[in-house]
Amino acid sequence: MAVPQRRNGFTEDEVEIEWEYDDEGEGAEEGWIDLADDVRALMHAAELGDLNALRLALDNLNGSIDQSAEDGDTALHLACLYGHMPCVQLLLERGASLDSKDEDGAIPLHDACAGGFVDIVQALLDSAENKDDIKRLLDTADIDGDTPLHHAARGTHLKAVQLLLGAGASPNLANVLGKVDKSAKIWEINYTGNGTVKRTLTFGSQGGPDDMLVGCLWLNDYLITVSLGGMISLLSASDPDKPPKPISGHIKSITAITFSLHGGQSEVYSSSYDGVIVRWILGTGYVGRVERNDSTQIKCLTTVEGELVYYNGEHIPARMEAEGVFPF
Repeated sequence: MAVPQRRNGFTEDEVEIEWEYDDEGEGAEEGWIDLADDVRALMHAAELGDLNALRLALDNLNGSIDQSAEDGDTALHLACLYGHMPCVQLLLERGASLDSKDEDGAIPLHDACAGGFVDIVQALLDSAENKDDIKRLLDTADIDGDTPLHHAARGTHLKAVQLLLGAGASPNLANVLGKVDKSAKIWEINYTGNGTVKRTLTFGSQGGPDDMLVGCLWLNDYLITVSLGGMISLLSASDPDKPPKPISGHIKSITAITFSLHGGQSEVYSSSYDGVIVRWILGTGYVGRVERNDSTQIKCLTTVEGELVYYNGEHIPARMEAEGVFPF
C-alpha cells in the first residue's frame, strides 16, 4: 500500500514516501510506466479524485477494472487511499472487487481505515453481499497480520473503529507483533551441539508488542534481556526465581525535563515523545518510570510540592503524585 501522507496510521516523517512526481507536479507511481495507456488513465483519475476523468477511463478501459499497478494497487485501492468517495462509489457501481490485494496483502478496506474515511468504510461494507462477506473483509489480514481495525486504531480514527466494531470486527485478532514470543529461554547444550530448554522466563504484562524480547546476554551472574519497548531486565543466573531488576530510560526523543528538590533529595523528571516520564536521582541515576493513565505526549513538565504538573497541549494541565514509579 503506497501512501503519500500516512501509511497504516504513521506520518510521512516515519516512513519512506513511495510516490514520485514529474516536473509538472502530477502524481505518477513508479510502477505505472509499464501500464497500458487506458489503465494508467484509470489509476491517475482514481488517485486525483477526478470523477469525470474516471468515468471516461472506465468507458475506454479494455481490460479488467481490477487491473493493478506494480505495487498491487487497483483503482479502488487508490480512491480509498485518498478518500475520494464519489470515485469509490463509481468504481463499486462498475463492479470493482472488494477483495483485491496489493503487494502488502491489503484490501481497499485497509486503505480506507488507515485514512479514517468513515463514509468510504461504510460504502465498502454496504457493498458486501452478505454477513459472511462482511466478516471476511473485516478479518482480512495483510502481511503484517493487520486487519482493517488495526489500521483504523493505529491512525486513532475513533469513528472508523466504532464503525468496524459495530459491524462485527474482532478486537482480539493479533497481528505479527502480537503473536511473537515474549520470553527468554535458558538452554543446556551438550558436546554434540544439541540442547534442551531448562527454563523459560517471562517478563512484563506479556500483553503487547513492547514486551517482545529483542536481545539477551549472560554476563557473570546476570541474565540480561532487552525488550522492544526499551526495558532492560537484570536477572540472577543463580536464582532465576528472584524478581528481575528493571532498567528503562527513554527510547524516543525527550520533549520536557524538570528539576525537583523535594524532601532534601535532588531529582530530575524527563518526558519523551511517546509520553513516558522517567524519574532520576542526581548522584544515583535512574529510579523508574512514573505511572500514568495515558500516553499522550507531554509538552511542558514541572514539579510543585511533590506533585508533577504536566500539559500535553490539548487539555488543561494535569497533576499527579510524583511517587508513582516502578521501583528497582
